[in-house]
Amino acid sequence: MKVTVSTEVELSVDVIAEVFAHLDDDAQAQFFVKVAAIADRTYTNGPFRHAETNAESQWLAVGNHLRQCECSTERAREMIRTIRDAMEGSVR
Repeated sequence: MKVTVSTEVELSVDVIAEVFAHLDDDAQAQFFVKVAAIADRTYTNGPFRHAETNAESQWLAVGNHLRQCECSTERAREMIRTIRDAMEGSVR
């Protein structure tokens, strides 16, 4: 006998952020790897003509949002800068 049980869970940005924050560095890095792969398949056009890829235009939009939006915080911007700085000189 096989029983299927399903549960609906509403995922908000708060829930996703909470889960992400509790992952270790390897799992967080794998999250970014998977997001990049999905974005490459998903974004078919973007607002920035100078972007190398349509997914890259999305990251430029996020960066602009973090830079300009009143919802952003200095701590969030510093987190992104820290990740960027840690990747300087990394192997591609």
